[in-house]
Amino acid sequence: MTRIFKKITQRATGFRHNATGSIAVEAVMVLPALILGYLALFTYWDIYRMSNVIQKATYTVSDLVSRELSALPATYIPGMKTLLEYLIANEADVKLRVTSIVFSEGVTILPEVDADDVFSIQWSVSPENQLTPWTNETVSAIVNRIPSMSDGDSVVIVETQLMVQPIFQVGVDDQQIDNFVVTRPRFMPKICLLGTAC
Repeated sequence: MTRIFKKITQRATGFRHNATGSIAVEAVMVLPALILGYLALFTYWDIYRMSNVIQKATYTVSDLVSRELSALPATYIPGMKTLLEYLIANEADVKLRVTSIVFSEGVTILPEVDADDVFSIQWSVSPENQLTPWTNETVSAIVNRIPSMSDGDSVVIVETQLMVQPIFQVGVDDQQIDNFVVTRPRFMPKICLLGTAC
């Protein structure tokens, strides 16, 4: 009996010190974690890249609108959406809204009280009405996002919205990327749209 026990102990000790095949075992244990980490990094990077691309495309559209020298035709904003889709080179449906706002400063009673300031919507267009156009009644929702303006100043606001789906399911949900770009007209006091009072 002691002989059998001794033999079992020697075999167990030998097995414990034997390192043959340990690399294969470690690879089987670590490889899934490495693959998952790589896919997660690739997914995060792709969402970041797409966010960067849509932001640059939004600034491009905003710059183009601000450089116009005459009233925009009705086909102009839908054309900007087509340009936007081309710039982002993405199959996802990007939403666009372009708005022209004029600021009127009322009589300032106290420096910190500007209740009589008025932001007037000249026009607001979203191709296919994907985003609800702003009105004088709803503009208060974005007033705090508009930089300080002088009395009579006009700005063009270009907003984009894009839903990005992650390439791999690694714990990242669909991401909505929103951009809000405010630009002053470059060469004209305000950018007008044909068919609207301006």
